[in-house]
Amino acid sequence: MKLQKLLFSLFLPFFILKLVSHGSNRVSQMPNLIILLADDLGYGELGCQGNQEIPTPNIDDIAKKGVRFSQGYVTAPNCSPSRAGLLTGKYGTRFGHEFNPTGAKNEEPGFGLPLSQQTIADSLQMAGYVNGLIGKWHLGGTAPYHPFRRGFDEFFGFTHEGHYFVPEPWKGTTTWLRRRVLPGGGQGIRTFGNVIYSTHLGNEPDYDANNPIVRGSQPVREKEYFTDAITRESVDFIDRHSDKPFFLFVSYNAVHSPLQAADKYMKKFKHIEDIQRRIFAAMLSNLDDSVGEILKKVEKEDLENDTLVFFLS
Repeated sequence: MKLQKLLFSLFLPFFILKLVSHGSNRVSQMPNLIILLADDLGYGELGCQGNQEIPTPNIDDIAKKGVRFSQGYVTAPNCSPSRAGLLTGKYGTRFGHEFNPTGAKNEEPGFGLPLSQQTIADSLQMAGYVNGLIGKWHLGGTAPYHPFRRGFDEFFGFTHEGHYFVPEPWKGTTTWLRRRVLPGGGQGIRTFGNVIYSTHLGNEPDYDANNPIVRGSQPVREKEYFTDAITRESVDFIDRHSDKPFFLFVSYNAVHSPLQAADKYMKKFKHIEDIQRRIFAAMLSNLDDSVGEILKKVEKEDLENDTLVFFLS
């Protein structure tokens, strides 16, 4: 079976569940499954979709070598309900999960992907897969909704809707922050070193409040730019589980706000005058390089003939 790299498939949950139902007694012949999920990435921002401003060669390569679903749609336009749809194969309206919690609402008792719903990870776990979730969850921040209780064996990431890519004071990055009032008062845009404040659209959510990065269930201090940290952990997961069927859900928070890009990527796009666009371009380029690192690891471990890779946003 050749490596199939599929770009964006609405039918992903049904496809995987079909695989499991026909192969649960033949685990050794089951392919590895990798979902690469970008966050808030627009349809037209990739090179394979016609954008010539921001090179995305690694994601484009998935489209070139695989199957591209140009009319594939997620089940909702925002974070949590679309993830619920991805993991269950159902519209969130069918089980009461069509809203998008932010901040403290993530910690409310009873919020999360309803426990009555079976996930892809649940099904694959029963079939003998080892399952890992790396990155953003946003399907419940309390213990009953932890990824460990939704079919995942390993988890590294955060449970709320977003996170800063590096901890405050945001060293080594250019950071754009929204505020109702500028520091010191007033409206408009003001720059303090590598931090830019704008009163456009009001306050940025306090992404990191009660939302630590955790390994399993224990908070950890992460100093690496978080897109790179997700990639590092994903490569390590593949390294440790290359000898058995695995399901790896790589759930990036890029290019979701806050707009925060590493300096080394900002230098690549200094020709882009609009600072917000430049930060976004740097974040997307970083994401594309990260996708490339994961694909290289699959090839290095000689798993390309036994691995299905999906990229979607």
